[in-house]
Amino acid sequence: MTTTSNGASGADTLADELLIRIAALTASDEAAGVERAARALADDRAQTHGRLAASDRLVEQISALHDLVATRVRLQDVVEAVVQGAVALLDADFGTVRLGDPDEPTVLVTCAAAGESRLVEARGVGAGATGRSVAAVPLHEDGEPSGSLLVGTRTPGRVFSAADRELLRRYGELAGLVLAASRAGDAARRAFVDPLTGLPGRELFLDRLENALARAQRDGLEVTVLFIDLDRFKIVNDSLGHLAGDAVLSQVAERLAVGLRRSDTIGRLGGDEFVALLHEGDSRRNPRRVAERLIASLQEAFTVDGREVFVSASVGIASGDQAATDLLRQADVAMYRAKRLGKGRWVVFEQSMQSEALERLELEADLRHAVERDELELRYQPILELAGDRRIVAVEALLRWRHPRRGLLAPADFIPLAEETGLIVPMGRWVLDEACRRAAEWQRRYPAAPGEQPLAISVNLSGVQLARPELVDEVRDALIGRIEPATLILEITETVVMQEGDAVIERLHALKELGIRLAIDDFGTGYSS
Repeated sequence: MTTTSNGASGADTLADELLIRIAALTASDEAAGVERAARALADDRAQTHGRLAASDRLVEQISALHDLVATRVRLQDVVEAVVQGAVALLDADFGTVRLGDPDEPTVLVTCAAAGESRLVEARGVGAGATGRSVAAVPLHEDGEPSGSLLVGTRTPGRVFSAADRELLRRYGELAGLVLAASRAGDAARRAFVDPLTGLPGRELFLDRLENALARAQRDGLEVTVLFIDLDRFKIVNDSLGHLAGDAVLSQVAERLAVGLRRSDTIGRLGGDEFVALLHEGDSRRNPRRVAERLIASLQEAFTVDGREVFVSASVGIASGDQAATDLLRQADVAMYRAKRLGKGRWVVFEQSMQSEALERLELEADLRHAVERDELELRYQPILELAGDRRIVAVEALLRWRHPRRGLLAPADFIPLAEETGLIVPMGRWVLDEACRRAAEWQRRYPAAPGEQPLAISVNLSGVQLARPELVDEVRDALIGRIEPATLILEITETVVMQEGDAVIERLHALKELGIRLAIDDFGTGYSS
């Protein structure tokens, strides 16, 4: 069977076939034979027209998807168009596309649905008593399984035929290619435009910064960059969820944009990091005042799902005519100085900060090997009972780092860096284990007198450790076979207890259930002051 160039069926050829069949009948054949031949030809004609109509619909839907990719719409828009096209292709009542979770590709999540979503979510539906029929096909991207496409009908008696399922299979194959192309284009676009805020991304911001530097060098001017990082934003994500965090980031972007001039550029590098490029043509402009205005713009509460959320920002300022990446790095260094000075403030980059940053980088590299190289030490400070005989009732374990070049370092020289980088976690495990081991040794060597409590050991906990659910198991493991839980005291600073919220309180309850003792450290230096 053939088709003409305009898509019509070969009707003339079919008619010729009918004449040949009729001519082949002998004169003795009765009219019933002619009728059977005509009926068979009519069935062929109907099937041919059906196949051609289905092919036309398939081409139409895939062309629409390709148009979306060509116009560079978001990947989500393409996914939604895929399911809508499948529903239209098979004249279905509902449909859904499920794709692999970015964090767990083996887990499929519903990414788009069309029609009656309550039916889409029904499981195990099929033709029969339910009065529904579904057809599903896998989706592949770059030759690998990536998800599934399902369509269904609630029309009584309607069942998807083998031809329908074959059509859906062909559509699914082509849709997979379109999704792969859209995903690649979406990743490329993300480098230029942040999909959450619509602000320039890293690549686009750097491109604009390089152009501004080229003009500034030509005109003998300087370019100013502000590096803006939200303070303690992780708490928003951890307590309210990432969707709420995204809502806050979108509102932050809007406020920052309002605080700048139209000639300036505000961009988002990722996470809670924003950058601003100030118009280089205004020599009278004070970037410090701009930073103050941006910080002030974030002081008012953000509203997410009826809940008030407060965030602040630390800002680093750098000006010059050097390479774009160097200028951005200098602003970043200044921003980290602002955070170390107390957050919610701005700092202008100075050359001395660069050497400090390099020193800090080297210190971080050394700190990563401190545990495995056995460079950490515990010093023990006795705690005396002032009433009575002033005997030692406990000792506090104090961490020191014997650096191979810098000598013995106090906690203030490396604990903030350990907390910022997460290295406090393995270090904290080592401290707990070593302190409990040493306490068990002393309790055996110096047993308590009748009526007295055994020697207790006090260990400091950081906010980073306390935020981890695994902490309770780590404390339990450190105790087993060594000391009684009542002889371990965990010290938590007042600031950590007040700032970290409900999750920390729950963890403290879990620790208390182990039988250990808890103490508030640095009382009077934080909220209670």
